[in-house]
Amino acid sequence: MPLDFLFVDGDHSWAGVEGDWRDWTPHLVRGGLVALHDSRPMPDRGMLDSVRFTREVALNDTRFAVVETVDSLTVLERR
Repeated sequence: MPLDFLFVDGDHSWAGVEGDWRDWTPHLVRGGLVALHDSRPMPDRGMLDSVRFTREVALNDTRFAVVETVDSLTVLERR
C-alpha cells in the first residue's frame, strides 16, 4: 500500500508515535510527505513525548529530510 502523504496526530506517547512511525513510514513513496503534529515545543504545552520522539528519532532518520516546520507541525519528505 504505497502512500504519498501521512499525517501523524494521535497518541502523543513515545510508544504511540514510535508505533505509527515504525508501521506507516515504510509505506511512503520516495518524495512522499509525513506531517508530524505536536512535534515541536509550544509555549502553552509541556514537553510531549511526540516532541522528544521527533527530535531523537524522526529528525535523525536518514530516509527523511525536513521540508517545513509551522507551529507544532514538522513536515518531512521521504528521500
